Formats: sequence, structure tokens, C-alpha cells
Amino acid sequence: MLWYKAWLDTRSRFWIGLVLLALMACTIVVEYPQVQRLLPVVGSQLPAADDSLRRPLEEAIELSRTFRGFVWNNWFRQNALTVGALFAALIGTSRLFSSSTRGLLFTLSLPVSRSRWIATRAALGLAELLALVVVPSLMISLLAPLAGQHYGAGEALVHALFAFVGVAAFYGLALLLSTIFLDTWRPILIVCLVGVGLMFFDVLVTNSLHF
Repeated sequence: MLWYKAWLDTRSRFWIGLVLLALMACTIVVEYPQVQRLLPVVGSQLPAADDSLRRPLEEAIELSRTFRGFVWNNWFRQNALTVGALFAALIGTSRLFSSSTRGLLFTLSLPVSRSRWIATRAALGLAELLALVVVPSLMISLLAPLAGQHYGAGEALVHALFAFVGVAAFYGLALLLSTIFLDTWRPILIVCLVGVGLMFFDVLVTNSLHF
């Protein structure tokens, strides 16, 4: 009963996230041959003056010379984390306690404790996020031969599990905030602001290490 209701509350956001991430994973594989053809052109046109802009571009170009580096930079380092964190916020705040009177009364009328209901939702949400990160990552390994490349399923799984840890942290924050605020948008906004702040901090730290 609890698992089924939690699934009903989150299934639409889960399926949207899974389809979106799967399409993005397929795009990573399809784009790689085109990126390889463009690398010499892009490398010769890097800005010479702005050092803070040139270094990240040089790093991205260097990583993109191999399929493993391209997947790491564009999927595990960027898309899987950013989009995964967004859907972690969406799933974590998905009608935990409905703001409508009818939905709230139904949740409170369940013959279970509040802590058990939250624990069930948390466990199901983590399982959904694990699928959101792992399934598209394994698809990259499966589709890599279409680009004439090889990417081991074991390596994809290991990197996906590390990405899942980062995404799960955003999910935990979203779930915590959803127990404080009855509306959905404030927790999502706070989680997104935290994500943007962490990205900005990472850029500052990376640039400072190069000086």
C-alpha cells in the first residue's frame, strides 16, 4: 500500500526523467564522431587572451580526444549530475504531503506512522534515482559500438554509482525541505540554488588551482 502510493506520486516525474536522460545518453554516443572531426578546428581557434576561458576549453578538448574522456566530461561530470540533481529535487518534493485538504487528510488517515511513510518515500525515491543514473549510463556502454568505440559496462556502473551518491545528496535535501514546506516550489527553488552555488564554487576552486 505505502510503496504503491509512493510510486503513484512519483511515477510521472520518474518516467520523464528516465526518458530524458536516456535520450541525452544516446546523444553522447551519436555526437562523438562529429566532435572528433571538429576538434582540430576548435583547438586552433581557442582564445589566446582570456586564460580563465582558455584552460577549461583546453581541458575539455583534451578529454574529448578519447571516448572515455568524452563520456566522463560530458555525461558523468555534467549531464548526469545536473539533470539528475534536478529530478532528484522534483522526485523528492513530489506530493510528500499534499497541500490540498483532501490529499493531506488521505495521507494522515493512512494506518502508518509519519516516519514510516517518509522512510518508504525516501527508499523508493532513492531506487528511482539509482535507475535514472544507472540505466542511461549502461546504455552508453551498450550503444558505444555504433560510434566505433568501446566502453565497459563495469566502468559505466562504477562511475554511475559515484554520480548517484551526488544526486542522492540533493534528493535528501529536497526530501528534508518537503517536510518543512507544504508547497512544492520553495524546496525545488532552494535545491536548485544550492546546486548553482556548488557549481559556481567548483569553477572558482578550479580556476584558483590554475594560478
